[in-house]
Amino acid sequence: MPNMMIEKIERWHLVLLGGCAVLMGVTGWLHVPSVLLGGGVMQLNFWLLKKIVRALIGPAALQEKRATWRAVVVVLGKVALSLVFLGGLFWRYPIEVWGFMVGVSLLLLTCMIVTLLEPMTSTPAEEHDA
Repeated sequence: MPNMMIEKIERWHLVLLGGCAVLMGVTGWLHVPSVLLGGGVMQLNFWLLKKIVRALIGPAALQEKRATWRAVVVVLGKVALSLVFLGGLFWRYPIEVWGFMVGVSLLLLTCMIVTLLEPMTSTPAEEHDA
């Protein structure tokens, strides 16, 4: 079930990002490449986190005692590399901050929409009775 939700979030994020880019292009409110870059960075970050979690918390990794520390080191390394990458992008290219922030925020909005629209499998009364 969680894998299906993650895949759904990834798909809907791309749809929402495309729609937002079209809207910004038509209205001229924000810099479209900045919106796309912000959304693309978050899509890549989400995908990388999915891969890291699947690799480090899979059945084979759970058998190892060092899996927790390896997960911490890999995630911190990913965060550090992401910050260096984004710092380099903002320093080298003319990225509009507001457009980038809108693109980044779309993933959070997508997560909220997909979660709220996901049908509930059980009611609180059923959970209490079980």
